[in-house]
Amino acid sequence: MENSDTFSNVYCSCLQKLQRQMEECKPLLEELNQQGQQLAELSPGEGASKVEELRAKDNSKFEGINSQVQKRADKISLQRHKSMEVCGSQHYLKCVMKKIIQFIHVEPKDT
Repeated sequence: MENSDTFSNVYCSCLQKLQRQMEECKPLLEELNQQGQQLAELSPGEGASKVEELRAKDNSKFEGINSQVQKRADKISLQRHKSMEVCGSQHYLKCVMKKIIQFIHVEPKDT
């Protein structure tokens, strides 16, 4: 169980790092989009369409990667939530079992 927790923590840490890096890249992508648009406006004919094509491709790649990272982070969050629910249920069941065992071992009272 400990090995699994360690893996989960490392995985979560990596995902958090990726999420931070994606956030750090957003301003760079926005700047590329601005500069690319200006370049496309200054470029004649086919050059402008090539710049626009590259901008679209970069935006698509970024969004795809960002989406994958977010989906995995959401999945891990959901799994952790479910794990906490299971642990809570296990704790509850242990308490109930202890009470049942105590009840079974109680000496009957003479009436």
